[in-house]
Amino acid sequence: MAGTETVTCPIDQRHATRIGLTGEQPGVPTTASVPEKFMCGAWLYNCECCGGFVISIFDGQFLTAPTQHLDISGRRLRDKLHENRHKLRALLREHKNQKLATLWLQLRRGPYWPVQTDQAIAQIHLDELLERWPGGVPETLDRIICNLGRETSDVGLPCHHGERSPSGAGWLAMFFAKAEYDANYYLKALIERGWIVDCADRESVEVTPAGWARIEELERTRSSPERPAFVAIWFGDDAQEETTAFMSEVFEDYIKPAIEKAGYRAERVDLVPHNDFVMDKVLGMIRVAPFVVADFTGNRNGVYFEAGVARGLGIPVIHTCRAGDFDRAHFDIKQINTIVWSEPEELGEKLYHRIAGTLGPGPYSNS
Repeated sequence: MAGTETVTCPIDQRHATRIGLTGEQPGVPTTASVPEKFMCGAWLYNCECCGGFVISIFDGQFLTAPTQHLDISGRRLRDKLHENRHKLRALLREHKNQKLATLWLQLRRGPYWPVQTDQAIAQIHLDELLERWPGGVPETLDRIICNLGRETSDVGLPCHHGERSPSGAGWLAMFFAKAEYDANYYLKALIERGWIVDCADRESVEVTPAGWARIEELERTRSSPERPAFVAIWFGDDAQEETTAFMSEVFEDYIKPAIEKAGYRAERVDLVPHNDFVMDKVLGMIRVAPFVVADFTGNRNGVYFEAGVARGLGIPVIHTCRAGDFDRAHFDIKQINTIVWSEPEELGEKLYHRIAGTLGPGPYSNS
């Protein structure tokens, strides 16, 4: 650590004017964050509202640069940050509540910076993080109740979520809300479902037995972390021995080690001894996998099918594809964030960071 310096949180709405995200509107004064500065050129923030996250000094300078000094792409990115500020706060806070590795948030496209710190940090791009936003009201309510359960120190004790007002960015983040009106909507919905009861101080709620039952139900439906991750990948065929050798090397030397480095196991279905029909074995492995890595290199129908089955079962799917094949990928998967790789080494590095950043260390992790 090179030292500390008082710098405002670049995502917290209460500091928006000070970092140039809201034009000339006056800001709401509050205590500035005091991040840690790493030798590798990054700030580690521990924001009261957003939780913990890292950005590079390079990205920090971009956030504070005068608008007239930005090109068109820079202005568009800053507009995007402004529009999605509430989502970033909520997603970062949820990530910290899950006790996952701290996220190094990369704002602009480009190679990942090397992580040279003594802390567990997972690199992720802004777009990758925003894709985790809840898909609808039912999912939002499920994730709020999980947030509240993690924030509660013990059963029967109230969960303090913060001041219920537009300036209470902490409670808005807890409820995946942009403003007070939608946070109140979700609060009312949770009470009507019997998952929480409101406390008299109006800054706390208590999770009910029905709420804990829902939390346990959501936890049980997760796939088994100790089971092998399923890798959907095309290994070529007998007529393409060169492709078979290359993709086998990609799996054995880069995909499998990346998964194992993150603390999980990985197996190829064609190398697992079994007495089942092959598709029965495939479906069985997907059903219990903690996540699926689907590499669309070659654009094979089997990979599309296996990735679709996993998504239908609610199992996390990480999409990867070699750069030359991604241009020919189906339109549907191009809408999903994909690790596009040119060299296997690049795939291995980015895959590890994606797993660590979205799922956290597995049961076989040394950390």
